[in-house]
Amino acid sequence: MKEYALITGASSGIGREVAYRFAEKYYNLILVARRQDRLDALKAELEEKYQVQVVVIPFDLSLTDDLADFYQQTRNYVIKYWINNAGFSISKDLLKLSGQDIEQMVRVNDIALMTLSNLYAADYKDHEGAQLVNLSSVVGYALSEGNPLYSATKFMVSAYTEGLDHYLKVNGHAMRAKVLAPAATATEFTQVAKGESKPVDYSQLYDRYHTAEQMAGFLIQLLDSNKTVAKVNLSNFQMELLNPQLPDLYDN
Repeated sequence: MKEYALITGASSGIGREVAYRFAEKYYNLILVARRQDRLDALKAELEEKYQVQVVVIPFDLSLTDDLADFYQQTRNYVIKYWINNAGFSISKDLLKLSGQDIEQMVRVNDIALMTLSNLYAADYKDHEGAQLVNLSSVVGYALSEGNPLYSATKFMVSAYTEGLDHYLKVNGHAMRAKVLAPAATATEFTQVAKGESKPVDYSQLYDRYHTAEQMAGFLIQLLDSNKTVAKVNLSNFQMELLNPQLPDLYDN
């Protein structure tokens, strides 16, 4: 039976580049994002170039009441890799964020990610080779003065995913759950966060940053490893493959 890789937030940035990496390995794909026109264009390109099957599912992950219905559509396929890449931030002073701003970020970054992760793990926990990768951030492991709310949503991603992987291991399940924690990466992320109409020049904002292509490569390295976390070391800006980074409360 054909196996697929599913990627959320696949219409741009890291998600789009991850789709290319899987297509290069001749994996069939399920691409999820809000913008159907971009998904359709990417589908046509990948199918023509790599001769893989690409399924497009337009979906807004902030619609958390519809997550179960969305997930049900994926049960028509065998999904070896599930990549929860979708996420966003809002560049405002913390105390000027509205309740709607906070709810929207938590819905996409946390509720959707954890709900879909749980559903996938329940179905694939004993599927040999199945892997889940959740996109966190370096600020999901350290405080961010510039954006404490985004940092908090990514702390939840890191803690939840490391906890899920621990759960799977101690209960003897085959599936793995892993964390990719980027630092500054040149995508549309900052443009969206700032509400800008034009692309942002990352070289004007950051002394060091990765490209989306580099980050997609790091994700593949993480999948090919036996490590739990791939995180950028801010001292040298190199990606490191690591064991779980959060302490086990009962590990003496």
